[in-house]
Amino acid sequence: MFKTITQILILFIAIPLFIACTNKKTIIKTTNQTSKISNNFPDSHSLVGQNLISEKSQIYIRQDKLPYYRTDTTLQRILLIGDSMSKWLRYRLKDYCQHNGHKLFTVTWVSGNTEWFAQCDTLNYFIKKENISYVFFVLGSNELFIRDFEKTRGAFVDKIVDKLSVVKWIWVGPPNWKKDKGINDYLLGKLSNRKFFVSKNLKFNRQKDGMHPTVSSCSMWVDSIIGWIGNTSTSRIKLNVPENSYHLKPDAVILAPLLQ
Repeated sequence: MFKTITQILILFIAIPLFIACTNKKTIIKTTNQTSKISNNFPDSHSLVGQNLISEKSQIYIRQDKLPYYRTDTTLQRILLIGDSMSKWLRYRLKDYCQHNGHKLFTVTWVSGNTEWFAQCDTLNYFIKKENISYVFFVLGSNELFIRDFEKTRGAFVDKIVDKLSVVKWIWVGPPNWKKDKGINDYLLGKLSNRKFFVSKNLKFNRQKDGMHPTVSSCSMWVDSIIGWIGNTSTSRIKLNVPENSYHLKPDAVILAPLLQ
């Protein structure tokens, strides 16, 4: 009798221990699998153009985590703004806007520079006035020969970027006619090649002043910028290439230089 009771007690203790050990192995295995999935989790850049649900891991990636790598196909209200280079870009950019259904507004500030755009409310004013959703910011030609650009102009760049943060935007660099003193390297390092388009390496035909590209060169310039937006920039919108030029003469607001 005593022996039978002892055997029952042993079984009563052994069965729960066996179940606990089995569950421990299952937990360890599941943990290892979870760790493996986490290590293989894709970064944002690798998901561009890919299915947002991985068939292997079934991990769902929220669309709003990748807002600038997808092409925004909605109609845009585009502001082309900057120094005197901007007005020459508007002809070809208008072709793209006409072809894709966007609305274009052009503001050219003669002799414009980072200090003026940082210290004045010009950007804020036109973004709000025209309900802008996308900005082509063209600036730098009047600052090619400024030394120690980061030290003397870095704070202005920060203020400009802050003003642009309410919309999608890109910064188009100057079409150098001579070697600059550091502005391009600084802006590229500061903004990255996903926000800053380097124009200085393109080949331009120039107007009589030797600085501004001709209208035909500006058309090539715009085509290069559009290609970069679709392939590299983080601010992508629908910009299908127009089959031909509409030969339009878009309006432009011309702002006089500030008195020094």
